[in-house]
Amino acid sequence: MNNRHRALALLLAAALTTAGAVQPAAAFSDVTDPDTSLAVSVLEGMGIVSGYDDGNYHPDASLTRAEFAKLAVLAMGLSGQVSAAGHRTLFNDVPASHWAAGYVNLAYDQGIVNGYGNGSFGPADAVTFDQVVTILLRLLGYTSADIGPFWPADYLAFADDLGLNDGLDLTGGDAVNRGEAALLLYRALQCDTKEGQTYALTTAQQAVEDVILLSVSATADDGRTGAVQVLSNGKILYYDQKNPLPDELSGQSGTLLLDQSGDVTGFLPDGSASRTVSIAAVTAAGITGKDGAGYSVPASAALVWQGSVYQWETGFANVKAGGSAILYYNTAGDISAVYLPSASDSEAVVLSASPTAATLGASFGLGDSGWSLTKNGASAQCADLAAWDVVTYDAASRTLIASDCRLTGYLEDLYPSAGAPTSVTIAGLTLPVLPCARESFAGFSGGDQVTLLLTDGGQVAMALSPSELQAEMIGLMAADGRSVTLSSGLTLSGEFDGADTLAGSVVKVLSDGVGSFAVKALSGGVTPARLDLTEGVMGEYPLAPSVTCYEWAGSGYAVQISLSDLSGTVSASDISYAHCNDAGQIDLLVLDAVTGSCYTYGFAVTGTQVSVGVSGFVYSNGTVSVRNSAGTSSAYLTAASIKDDAAIGISGSASGKLAGMVTLAKATGIVRDDFNGLTSVNINGVEYPISDQVQVYNSDTEQWTTLEKAKAYGSSFTLYFDRTTAQGGQVRIITVTQ
Repeated sequence: MNNRHRALALLLAAALTTAGAVQPAAAFSDVTDPDTSLAVSVLEGMGIVSGYDDGNYHPDASLTRAEFAKLAVLAMGLSGQVSAAGHRTLFNDVPASHWAAGYVNLAYDQGIVNGYGNGSFGPADAVTFDQVVTILLRLLGYTSADIGPFWPADYLAFADDLGLNDGLDLTGGDAVNRGEAALLLYRALQCDTKEGQTYALTTAQQAVEDVILLSVSATADDGRTGAVQVLSNGKILYYDQKNPLPDELSGQSGTLLLDQSGDVTGFLPDGSASRTVSIAAVTAAGITGKDGAGYSVPASAALVWQGSVYQWETGFANVKAGGSAILYYNTAGDISAVYLPSASDSEAVVLSASPTAATLGASFGLGDSGWSLTKNGASAQCADLAAWDVVTYDAASRTLIASDCRLTGYLEDLYPSAGAPTSVTIAGLTLPVLPCARESFAGFSGGDQVTLLLTDGGQVAMALSPSELQAEMIGLMAADGRSVTLSSGLTLSGEFDGADTLAGSVVKVLSDGVGSFAVKALSGGVTPARLDLTEGVMGEYPLAPSVTCYEWAGSGYAVQISLSDLSGTVSASDISYAHCNDAGQIDLLVLDAVTGSCYTYGFAVTGTQVSVGVSGFVYSNGTVSVRNSAGTSSAYLTAASIKDDAAIGISGSASGKLAGMVTLAKATGIVRDDFNGLTSVNINGVEYPISDQVQVYNSDTEQWTTLEKAKAYGSSFTLYFDRTTAQGGQVRIITVTQ
C-alpha cells in the first residue's frame, strides 16, 4: 500500500468519524452579527430553527405568521403534538391540508395566537413586530391583566421592560425577518415567566446548571461517539444528545437542557465572562499575557487539559508559554476555570502542502475565518504549515492545532492487533492511535521500523515507512544517559550507544533496533547568523511559531531555556547550532551561554585528582566544584587557576572535564531598600534582575537560606552577578549579615 498516496488523499479532507455518530450542526456563514449568530445557534440546538437547503440561514428573509407560529410551538417543546393537532380546520385559510395546520391549531389551542376575527388567520402574511411580541408575552404566561388593555402600545412597552427588543430598531407594524425573530425568541428563552422561572427551563425535563460546554462531538469514556462533553463541578461529564448542538456553542458556560432520558435537548448560555489569552509566562500565581496583562488564577481553579481536570496549583506546569488559554470568570469576577486548547478525542488531517485559510477551514467544516491556528503550542499562520504536518480541531476554543512532531523507531507492540491497533509502543512510549490512522498500519508488524506522525496531544495520526519520511529527532540527553527528551517534549527511553561521552548534551537520535538507539553530536544544520528577537528572524530565516532553545557553555551539559529568556539580538558567534523545519523556519537553536542558565553557581571548591596511567605513571590534575544550597556539585578536571571560595559558575561534561566557567562580579554595601521585592535590586543606580535560582547564604549562621528570609534577617548584603544588564546579567549569589 502506498502511504504517500494515502497522505495526498487525506490532504484537507474532512476528519474521519465513526459511522452513525451525531455530528455538530454547521455554522451559518451568512449570519455575521455575533448576537444573531449566538441566538440562531441556541435555537438550532433546541430544534427550533433550521437553515435552508443551500446551507445558509438567510437572516434577512421575510417571515410569515404561519412560520412564526411554528417557531413558537417548537419553542414550547410541543413538536410531538403537532401531528394530532393538524386534522382540524380552525381557520378558513388554514385547512387541514395546509403544511402549517398542526402548528397554527396548536398555537391557537395554547392561547398564544389569534386569527383576524373574520375566520381567517393570514398564514402567508408577514408577521409584524407587535404580533411577535404579543405571542412571546403570552408564551411567558402574561395576559392583558398583567400587561394592560391597550394593544399594541402596552404590549410593546411591557416587552421593552423585559428586554425582549434590546438592540432592535423595530416599531409595532414592522415586518420581522428571520434574524430578528431568532433574537426575539432567544431573549424570550432567557426571560422569566410570570411564575418567575427562566422560560428555557420550563421546556426541559432536567437541567444541569453552571457547566462549561467543552465539545459537542466528543467520544465518551465508554466509547460513545457524538457526545456532549462538559465541565461541571470540577468533573468532565458526557451526555448523549437528541439534537446536534452547533459547534459555535462550544466554549460557552451556561445550562444544559435534558429530556426525561437524560439526553441533551439544548444549551442556554448564561453570559458569563470569558477571555482568550495568548500566554507569555506561567507561574503558580497565574498567567501573564503577551499584551503584558496579568491574570491571577486561584489555586483551586479548574484546569482542563487534554480531556482531564486538574487544580491549578498542581496542573499549571502543563500550561506552555507561547500557547493560548480560555479563562472563565465567575460572578465574583474571579477566574474559576482555565481551558487549554487540545484535541485529545479528535480525528486528524495530514497535510501534503501549506494550505490557504479557506482550504484549511473547509477541511474541518469551517469558513476561512472565525478560528485561530497554533503550531507546536504557539500562535501560527497558514504559511507556517508544511507537508506532513498534522492538524486537529478544538471546538471549545475554535482553534486548529497543528503539529510537526514525528518519531522514527522500531515497533515494540501493536495493541490489540497489528491490523487495527488502538495503541502502539515505540522507543518506550505507548501512544494512542486515532481511528483515521489504523489503516496506515497495514503491512507493518512488531519489530518493523516506522515513522509516526503525531498530533499535538501525542496521538498517532499516520504511520509511514521510513523510506518515505525519516523523522529528525533532536533532544537533550539526561545526565545519566538513559533517556532523551526530544524538542517536542516526548521522552525516549532505551539503550543509547554514545551516551558515555554525550550524556547531558543536545544530541541527534537515530533508532537502530527495538529499544536501541545511537546518539550523535549535533552537526550540519543552518549556518548561524545574527538572531534578531524583535524581528523574529535569524539572518534570512524566520523563526518558527514555537522555537526550542538550548544553552550550554560551548559544549558539555546543556539546559533548555525559553525564547522569552532572550531579548534584543544574539550574535552569530553565540549560536552553536540552528535547525530549519520543513516550512523553512528556524525551529531549534543551541546557544553558547547567552543567558548564563547553563552554569551551576556557588562558591568554588578546588581539589586534586590523582590517577595512575597504564605505565604506572602518576597523574595529578586540578579539579573544581561549587558549594551552594544543593550541597557540593560534581568536581570537574581543569587546568585553570581558581581560588577557593571564589564566586563562580561552572559547567561540566560527561567526560568529567570543565566545559566552561564564569567568574562573578561583586557588589558590596547593598541594603534592604535597594531591593525591589524579590525580583530585582539596585546596584550603583542600575536595576539588576535577580535569578529565579539565586543562591542566598547567611554569613553569620553559615547556612544557605532564601532571599525572603535573608531580607528579614539582615541589613547588609553582598551581591555577585555575572555580567552587565545590557548583556543580560543577573544576580546569581547573595550573602547577608546583620
